[in-house]
Amino acid sequence: MKKIKFTSKGNLSFKILSYECTDGYLILQCKGFSVDSRKCKWVLSKGAYVTEIVFGSYNLKWELKIKEDELQTAVRNIGKQDIDIENIFLMLEGLVESRKYLQYVHRNPVVFECGVRTVALDKGLIKFDDKSETVTVFVNKDNGDVLLLGANTVSQARTIFELVPETKDWDSLFAVAVRFEFNCKLKCDEQISTPVLLLVGGNSGVELLDEYGRAWRRRFRNKRKKKITGWNSWDYYAGAITEKDIIDNAKIFKKIIGSKEGYIIIDDGWEVRWGDWDEANYHFPDGLRGLVKKIQALGLKAGIWIAPYTVHMYSLIAREHPEALLRNENGELVIEKYSCGSVFVLDPTHPVTKRYIKSVFERLKNIGFEYFKIDFTFAIEKGRSFYDGRGLQNALRESVALIRKAIGQDTYLMSGCYSVESAGGFVDGARICADIHNFWGHVKRNAAEIAGRFWAGHIWNNDPDFLIVRSKQTSDDDRFNRPFNPNPAGVSWFGGREMDIDEVITWASIVMLAGGDVILSDNLLTLNRNGREIISKVSDNVLASPAYPIDLFSDEEIPTIWVGQTGDGYLVGIFNWTESQQSYEFEPQACDIDTEKVKSIIDIWTNEKINCDSSGIISFDLQAHRCRVMKFSL
Repeated sequence: MKKIKFTSKGNLSFKILSYECTDGYLILQCKGFSVDSRKCKWVLSKGAYVTEIVFGSYNLKWELKIKEDELQTAVRNIGKQDIDIENIFLMLEGLVESRKYLQYVHRNPVVFECGVRTVALDKGLIKFDDKSETVTVFVNKDNGDVLLLGANTVSQARTIFELVPETKDWDSLFAVAVRFEFNCKLKCDEQISTPVLLLVGGNSGVELLDEYGRAWRRRFRNKRKKKITGWNSWDYYAGAITEKDIIDNAKIFKKIIGSKEGYIIIDDGWEVRWGDWDEANYHFPDGLRGLVKKIQALGLKAGIWIAPYTVHMYSLIAREHPEALLRNENGELVIEKYSCGSVFVLDPTHPVTKRYIKSVFERLKNIGFEYFKIDFTFAIEKGRSFYDGRGLQNALRESVALIRKAIGQDTYLMSGCYSVESAGGFVDGARICADIHNFWGHVKRNAAEIAGRFWAGHIWNNDPDFLIVRSKQTSDDDRFNRPFNPNPAGVSWFGGREMDIDEVITWASIVMLAGGDVILSDNLLTLNRNGREIISKVSDNVLASPAYPIDLFSDEEIPTIWVGQTGDGYLVGIFNWTESQQSYEFEPQACDIDTEKVKSIIDIWTNEKINCDSSGIISFDLQAHRCRVMKFSL
């Protein structure tokens, strides 16, 4: 029996648990005109609802396919004139109510905000009116019913979920508008489709998100590469990096990892300027080829960072090929300002760009690089006038496909900022949070985002940015950061104070539980015994897959309880994100850990043996900003 219903009058309805929509409809938005599904006459034909639209000289065939818990709509141009398709809206009226529902908000690219907040209220970095992209989840606070809405196939459209209030004060019932954003030109006899949209109910938001990640995994079916261990130059050295810095750290890194396979990744600062990626600057006297040979001589693999689609205003590609530069909806050049200065953005669909990308990446691979970290591709999202006319989502996916083809399948491709729909199936690893730095504000923000994107670990290797451990207690350095202005009241970027050793351990525990790549990024030459022991603990205990943030759907700003499976048991992290000492009680049985089968419980950081009381509960206190990570061995 279908949960979603549609009528010949263009009305859509569904009832999933306590979520009920009786007044749903669709809007097709084209340049110059819009079409409401309720104004059309629909006919059921070969399992799909179909209607024909005639508007002036335009002629379209619009269809809607519905299965039990999913739907997909498509538009074909059956006329003799090209049509600019902007959006298709699915309007679900009166679905949720302010303050009575929690909402999971997921923003693209995947270095942007992610988390759970009450509908119509702020929480942390998630604002009350933030849109969610790719997927959203609602939880009814009264009865616990959960509804997930999410895109589940790659298409020409981006999927955006918007709350539409019934009243202007945002304290009311809300419709949920699902916007499928095309902004493309539909040529004669061509068809565009939205992604398949899932509408799934349940009683656990975490479990629904987990299954959602698995559903994407089944779509892509790409061969997964094993997670990697490495060192990256960025967090400590930033753009002020030299060949000597790289090799000095590579030697220490090799001692730290021993016989394990490891990568040395040269981040921003090696290039002459963005867009001129042919050779390294004068800080690398032996050039890229010489540097790679030195890294390989240490028994390590070489990796490189590159921002391939953002080119400095004074780069040769910008001077010689202005026709390949991307433009916005007004026909103006897209210009962004980053740390390197002002940049243009290349159109991934332009033939010049395709030849350029092929040349750059084939050369870097031939030099010997086996890991590629691509970054700043979100600048493409400012474009609206693409050479092939097929729209932003197509351009994003084509951009990463070009790179994958140029470097082949035998290298490790890491995405700095793509969405699931853009990079899934192409990349081996992907960032799931913003940049980490050694400030408490960064730790809090990144922990929230890592928790919110645990499900993406089914699609690629989750990358929690860097494992950084430097502090006054873990390093003999006389400075821990590039020059900065203090921001003690900040909540994110360089916010709060520089971390102490307890906060370092908290961050290291998050990396451990993230279950992804482990990339160091300190000045390894100055780390003392404490610093190296923290690295060793993470390396020995990092999970094979992401832990579940048990209380993700709660009023907590950041989940407190994280539970992950090991080869022979469980790893449980308990975190105190508050500013004062707190008491905690953890009941393993409530997280499906059978204590009768548990042979031992050990505190990872202190090696202390832990026992449950007669009620099967573990009780303890935690100081502010501290954590406890317990290993349950079966």
